[in-house]
Amino acid sequence: MTFDALAALPRRSLFDDFCAAYRAHPEMKIIVFGAGDQGMLTALLLRENDMPPACFADNDVARYGTQVKGLPVIAPADIPKMTGEYAVINNDSYRREKRAQLLTLGVPAENIWTFDVFNPLFKDFTRAYVEAHQAEFRCTYDLLDDEASKKTYVNYLAGVYTANPKYYEEIAVPNDYFPPELAPRRPNHVFLDVGAYNGNTIEAFIAFAGDYEKIHAFEPFAASAELISAKNFARTKLHRAAASDVTGQKTFYCNNYGALTMITTILEKGAQHEAVTLDTIRIDDALAGGKATFIKMDIEGSELDALHGAAQTIRANRPFLAICVYHKRDDLIRIVPYIKELVPDYRMYLRHHSKTGSDLVLYCC
Repeated sequence: MTFDALAALPRRSLFDDFCAAYRAHPEMKIIVFGAGDQGMLTALLLRENDMPPACFADNDVARYGTQVKGLPVIAPADIPKMTGEYAVINNDSYRREKRAQLLTLGVPAENIWTFDVFNPLFKDFTRAYVEAHQAEFRCTYDLLDDEASKKTYVNYLAGVYTANPKYYEEIAVPNDYFPPELAPRRPNHVFLDVGAYNGNTIEAFIAFAGDYEKIHAFEPFAASAELISAKNFARTKLHRAAASDVTGQKTFYCNNYGALTMITTILEKGAQHEAVTLDTIRIDDALAGGKATFIKMDIEGSELDALHGAAQTIRANRPFLAICVYHKRDDLIRIVPYIKELVPDYRMYLRHHSKTGSDLVLYCC
């Protein structure tokens, strides 16, 4: 599919189809299969659209008979025993296996619904938004340097248009942040893990790179920073601040989406909010003219601010970049051109690392 072919996709999404089916049969009981993070996002979306789920089903026997966010959790084997009309929402990364399980249990195929639940941080990322910014999205498409990237880009937008997860499945590849065909191996890497969380990406980097010169970990939350500190990574400096466009402090919003908590500069609808003030630091100030060869960023919608604060470092060092571009609806049309402006000879690649709308990463080398 080409960029221009997006216009021919159906204007109704799979979620639109489900909404129409529910409104035709409002007595229908809705069961969300999976009481984890993706299930909670599904339940949130349903509630926001006045379609409250009746319960969760889950394969974790420890959850049977309990409640998750006020909803009872039942065994999948109990689904066919339900009286009256029902629909099973089957949305997570294991949906193909779960669909087979449901069919084996005797759940009719027409009762099983699958549609991708958009990451709540870009729930306004819609077909209408893309079409209103057509020239900018086309510009990003034209900046991508290989056919795999262009296919990834078009499929990703097709997933946004249709809520059909097959488009994400077709482009899903492993090795997020370290794709072997793109990420450079060298013994003297200086790796910046921006949004270091619990150190899991640092562990993946060390496994990928082997030897390295230094690691800078940026993590503003005390509990996560302590987890990183406890791992005693060699030659690692921990910056207990959020990478941003200013050194000082900044207000962020702690958005609680059921089982998920996301920290962002954006105040989102559909979640319980708590404003938090965090210490921030510009990467240029943190490195003070020092070396960087590899920068990874996954910071829940603050990537562009952090890139502004790293402009001098990026221009001076031309590091390999792995930047998440799925947290905000304008990431693709703002981050890609901005980096190209910083370093015009960067080659730009896009890879998608999940079977849902999350984990779209821009690579620059």
